Amino acid sequence: MFNSKHLVYMCLFFISIAIQAAPQKPFTAIAAHPDGELILLPSPDSTVIKGMPIMAFRGLPVFGRNTLKLTSAVYSKQELNQLNRNAARIHSVLMKIKLATIKPNVARLKNNFKGGSAFTVTKGSKYYLEHPEHTEEDRIWYILITQLAAASLTEQSYAQYMCKDKQPCANFNPKDQSRTPIGTWGGRQATQFEARRAFASFMDQELDKYLAWAKQLSAEPEIYFVGNINLPSYDFNKGGFMIMPPRGSGGSLATKIVTPRKHSFVKVNEAEAEKIVGRAQGKQLFYVYKAKLSPPAKPFNTQQLVFDQTITSDVIEVFIGSELQDKLFDIPL
Repeated sequence: MFNSKHLVYMCLFFISIAIQAAPQKPFTAIAAHPDGELILLPSPDSTVIKGMPIMAFRGLPVFGRNTLKLTSAVYSKQELNQLNRNAARIHSVLMKIKLATIKPNVARLKNNFKGGSAFTVTKGSKYYLEHPEHTEEDRIWYILITQLAAASLTEQSYAQYMCKDKQPCANFNPKDQSRTPIGTWGGRQATQFEARRAFASFMDQELDKYLAWAKQLSAEPEIYFVGNINLPSYDFNKGGFMIMPPRGSGGSLATKIVTPRKHSFVKVNEAEAEKIVGRAQGKQLFYVYKAKLSPPAKPFNTQQLVFDQTITSDVIEVFIGSELQDKLFDIPL
């Protein structure tokens, strides 16, 4: 017989459903701009971690300048922009973890966590004052782990680890996941004890999923680097353009080129050069080249994780526009 007690249980049931995080929208509903290309970076656990659409070029992932434009009938423009920014960050952090010559010392990170920004988590710590050899290493791992979690956790998991109010997460703001620095363990209003518990819980429950995710990336990553380039003035005496190829690529993944070239001269006659200058006038130019990433020659860099890249392209291609469709010329290597 239906009574007031049943009504209470029914109300509690529907309330519990209502306050749960909305299910993750399918990434099959996302496509690249008609002139773009993307690769889906699948989640190792879709209940905790979001899969990410990353920029691709000729079937390979892209690092450097992210020019990908996404379209979707399901996601809003704001959501797509957030996904795009987060995807580049997540991919680069996973690559850093993949190629890192040091692994995170989980016990040490948990034991010495004191809350606050990941960028200052080692400051003022008695342990790190007594063990300076671990300070920079742990600081970088705090930053990488925090950035990765904040940018990739589903809304429900973000509420669990990075919001003080659990269900629903009253403080949750999707914009938080695309800011730098990003992520506050336990939430913005968390005490140092709550922050410490949230961080420890994440390290125990989720970190291995991320480490396994990084391992799934290609063993010898071959990628395309994309960046901006300026067209220099035409050299009438030599009959061409003197181009300075990139020495390295910053952006989402810091690297250094191990096959450097001081400069390259692109031989072009005056008539062709005038056409090139006319086509490029007032437009953004982008360079593209293929390279293989490898662990750094030095085991650890005290400023940032920097990886070696060996250029495998015969040329550096220069395109007009972020679509990377309208080629201007090639820079010989």
